[in-house]
Amino acid sequence: MTQRMIADNPKEIAAVLVKENGADHALDIVLAEITRANQSCDYYSLSIWREIRGIVRDQMAPAELDTSGGPSY
Repeated sequence: MTQRMIADNPKEIAAVLVKENGADHALDIVLAEITRANQSCDYYSLSIWREIRGIVRDQMAPAELDTSGGPSY
């Protein structure tokens, strides 16, 4: 698999982020990337990072998810 294919594969990115950082920190990284992509109007990256967010959230236990009503990026 080429580097470009990995860079555009949300499942691969999510797996690496969770493996290297744990689910909680991986979600923090993803939310920061979503904010960055949104601010720079990089809509392709924004769509990739949003998909990664869903994958990471699906891997988290329900107790790990913050349901405080904060912003949902």
